[in-house]
Amino acid sequence: MLFSEKPKTRLEDFFNRRDELKQFSTLVERSPVVVKGVRRIGKSSLIRVGLSLLEQPYIYLDLRGTAINKKISIRTIFELLTLSASETSSKSSRFVQTVKDVVREVSIASVFTVKLAQERTRNLLLELFRRLDKAAKAHAHKLVIVFDEAQTLRFATLDMRELLANVYDNMENITLVFAGSQIGVLKEFIGVEDPYSPFYGRYMAEVELKPFSRELSLEFLKQGFTELSLKPDERFLEKAVDELDGIVGWLTFFGLKVAERRRFSEKTIEEVLDIAATLERKEIEALPKSQKLVLSALSRLDNPRWSDIKRMSDSFAGRKLNDTEVNRALKSLIRYSFIEKKGESYAITDPITKKAAVDLTPD
Repeated sequence: MLFSEKPKTRLEDFFNRRDELKQFSTLVERSPVVVKGVRRIGKSSLIRVGLSLLEQPYIYLDLRGTAINKKISIRTIFELLTLSASETSSKSSRFVQTVKDVVREVSIASVFTVKLAQERTRNLLLELFRRLDKAAKAHAHKLVIVFDEAQTLRFATLDMRELLANVYDNMENITLVFAGSQIGVLKEFIGVEDPYSPFYGRYMAEVELKPFSRELSLEFLKQGFTELSLKPDERFLEKAVDELDGIVGWLTFFGLKVAERRRFSEKTIEEVLDIAATLERKEIEALPKSQKLVLSALSRLDNPRWSDIKRMSDSFAGRKLNDTEVNRALKSLIRYSFIEKKGESYAITDPITKKAAVDLTPD
């Protein structure tokens, strides 16, 4: 079913993306892979469908929400890995049982480390990776371990890159997959071009997901509504795509909400957009003031250059902002994939973010 907010796991529920799916499936069989793209673009679905088609056993760690006050304890990561490993996806029941046995054995050892130094927990985490590698070898499998929103690991209380580089270098039966929506931050975290990163000089294949074209967005909505035995007017769908662009997560959200209402009018479109913008606004409001000013300015301008953004931001602030302040805000918004730069112009990457930012009153 196309209009489902849960990540897809079956090819028949996965719309288009055949080139990216083939690319991912080919790469993951021979090297670590970085899957990148803005939020709600379909990264999780691509990974899960690709691994299911390959019948590759995999462990999926969703790191969203694990950082508290910008910190993640090593024990939290250890517990997340043991929980995720106990839910390993594989067609081999024997391999799944072996993984569960490994998790149980290492978890028993961890009970006695609750009050010990985090270095001890780190060693247990590394031991768990070693045993998973050994189990995969024994069953003649390649085990894929996926870190979704991997850039969150930069908040770990010990450098996770050191540990994962150890896995990369020494555990040939484990393949790492890093997925992230904060593209600039993800690149910095992995650091294959950073001489100070443990991953420096290591090869990482990349798959990037882009928004659907207008034609694909329309086709997605048509197929989704057909599955629900609904046939909205073509103009209604075109208006929706004008507002939502090609972000599949928002197209799905729109389809579900319209199906609930069973009304196909511009008012319905506005109602759904308002709900989505309210959800998005919560994240924007957590940004530093300078970034909110710049994002709000961008939302009111078409293909603005730096000088246009500066002028509008000054107006919102009620004072002349320092050039450095504006540059830092733009750089951060790019790193976190709120905006992108094309030539000399800037643009917000997500239409719902743009709507939420227009409605935001910078304080």
